Amino acid sequence: MKKLIFLVILFATVTSAYSQQQAGDFQLQAQASYFSNSFAGQSFSSGSIYFNASRFFTDNIEVGVSPFFMFSDQTTVNLSFFGNYSILLDDAKLVPYGGVQVMFYNLGSDPDFSQTGFGLKAGIRYFITENVNIDVGPNIAFLSAPAGLSEGSTLFQFTAGLGYIFGKR
Repeated sequence: MKKLIFLVILFATVTSAYSQQQAGDFQLQAQASYFSNSFAGQSFSSGSIYFNASRFFTDNIEVGVSPFFMFSDQTTVNLSFFGNYSILLDDAKLVPYGGVQVMFYNLGSDPDFSQTGFGLKAGIRYFITENVNIDVGPNIAFLSAPAGLSEGSTLFQFTAGLGYIFGKR
């Protein structure tokens, strides 16, 4: 029995996942990040959870929407529309990408603190199987100033998560 389990694990790890993403595929992802800082006796922590839904219009171009929630002293509901360009490599398991996003930050709460902005994102998807991938990468957003304030904010996060691609032929 141990040999069978070993062979299954070995086969799963050395088998190539040969079809990263293709035009017409649909992807669902869940990503998260966590931040903690302690300075001069004060501590601050926050986290975020992203739920991404996207469609591949070509093998390289993906467009989607991402509702996300940030948790700290208060919880905010946010929304991002994004587009990514993927670089498809020969090994078919590793997919680096870069993209842009339009963000709507702090929806549903006090309108005076709602912000809009744009962002840049990058990452790497590593396909564990033909449909399942691990996605990691940085994300930076430049947000407008809330009402009554003169300066906007910059939000930088490093996210990691899992994705599942529907539609493999």
